[in-house]
Amino acid sequence: MNITVTPSKINGTVTAPPSKSATHRAVILASLATGKSVIDNPLFSDDTRRTIDGLVALGIPIEVFEKSIVVHGGPDQLHAPTTTVELENSGTSLRLLTGIAALINGETTFTGSKRLLERPMSDLADALLQIGVTVAIDKQKIAIKGRGVIPGEAIRINAAKSSQFLSSLLLISPLAEKDTSISISDLQSKPYVALTIEMMRQFGVHVEADELLTTITIPGKQQYKPRSIIIEGDYSSSSYLFAAAALVGGGVTVTNLNKNSTQGDRYFLTLIEQMGCVISFANTRASVTRVRPLRPLTIALGDYPDIVQTVAIVAAVADGETILTDIAHLQHKETDRLHDTATELSKFGISVTASRDELRIRGGIPNGATITTHNDHRMAMAFSILGLAAKGETVISNAEVVTKSYPDFFVDLKKIGARIKEST
Repeated sequence: MNITVTPSKINGTVTAPPSKSATHRAVILASLATGKSVIDNPLFSDDTRRTIDGLVALGIPIEVFEKSIVVHGGPDQLHAPTTTVELENSGTSLRLLTGIAALINGETTFTGSKRLLERPMSDLADALLQIGVTVAIDKQKIAIKGRGVIPGEAIRINAAKSSQFLSSLLLISPLAEKDTSISISDLQSKPYVALTIEMMRQFGVHVEADELLTTITIPGKQQYKPRSIIIEGDYSSSSYLFAAAALVGGGVTVTNLNKNSTQGDRYFLTLIEQMGCVISFANTRASVTRVRPLRPLTIALGDYPDIVQTVAIVAAVADGETILTDIAHLQHKETDRLHDTATELSKFGISVTASRDELRIRGGIPNGATITTHNDHRMAMAFSILGLAAKGETVISNAEVVTKSYPDFFVDLKKIGARIKEST
């Protein structure tokens, strides 16, 4: 599917989709809690469905309804699947379910897209080996061989390429035979680890973490408790809607957002406020309007990988050079988001330079372009927004990839005035 975007006036209100990160974690934690848990307002997207289907394949009974998920959890139900589990392109599903597979006595095999199997896993494999779990990785599959119990040990892990390695370990550590102490080096995307810890505590376990997340201790022989939980709105997905107001003017309001959320990508609002927007909150409604020409920024985004592309498109119309640093780990996402973002941004006539760990973007007047998504949902969404402010038409090829995280993205864009045409 191709989407053609033409310059548009933006104004309106949209309900934020549920948090993808929280949905993944809630379904997994409910699966580890013995008893019935109810998850209301979950995100149903390609990625979260891979996690749900993966847990079912590992033995967890899960009922999916229109607006809720009911999980009849318990670690005693986990068993090795009889067939290879397909995870398509969901890196979150692969990393987090690899930890769950470590609890199983037997071998679990995951597979997925070519890009998924190319994404980093060795640091997680090295950490799991320290607790007696072997992970074999090749170009066709990833096989995890567990012993049914994990001992609890002092574990060292490098999290430079993905914070999901650490989250995977954290989720299973309360079930260990003894206490687990994790020493972390080079952690990126800290807010996602903070979200994991917060949700673990909501499901009744104790976690001790220092402020910088360099050492985390989890007492062993704990039990997750089943609960009911409501998934809050997603700031990562909402960033595209806010960016539309920043680029085009007008005003955008997004509802279903927790003002005090621990989601790291709430930071996007701070950034566009610094660039020249006015931000206001009322209950669960966040509103953005642009009141002056956009100013450039120099900012480290190591903890916020999912908004780098969104910040980049706002920078494309700012008055001056924006420098986005500490983003080397973007090369290991659904695509090489560092260099591929630079490539696609340059098609709009915007001056951009990519190096090993930074993007330098000099703002200007973007011209419409034909954009390749590189099978990356965030590429499709970000450049659709830039198309609203570009001269002429912008065509987004393979635009259906947005279903990975935000299935109703184009529907919601139309609600705020975006002029969009779909073609095959």
